[in-house]
Amino acid sequence: MPQDANEYQAIGKSTFERLQAINQGTLLGHFRSIDKVKTQVVAGTFYTFELLSTFGEKIKVKLFKSLPDNGTPRKFSYEVSFAEKIQSPLHNTDNGDLVVTADDDLGEKTSLETRGASWTETVVELPGNV
Repeated sequence: MPQDANEYQAIGKSTFERLQAINQGTLLGHFRSIDKVKTQVVAGTFYTFELLSTFGEKIKVKLFKSLPDNGTPRKFSYEVSFAEKIQSPLHNTDNGDLVVTADDDLGEKTSLETRGASWTETVVELPGNV
């Protein structure tokens, strides 16, 4: 489980970048922050959080982080199980223009593709820090 806000930010940024790569044209901003993080530990760690982009997009995400394997160095796997864009004040028009909508007209919720939004991180443990 992440020990500080920087680790949550890193998870949020990695998640946003992977979702953006497989949902091209749907997420237009860049990662800004992670918000409302909740965790549940059951044979791994389940995260539920919101991602905010530089364009005011808000994405609700459910992510699973596996327990580390027994090898050295240890590897953690991350997999996005659900992602939904719940706010987007910017819209792409047919001719490629971006249009800003009023706060009371933020558009409909959009389910995002999550297949391929997974990754593995390797953690090298230094002697004495185990």
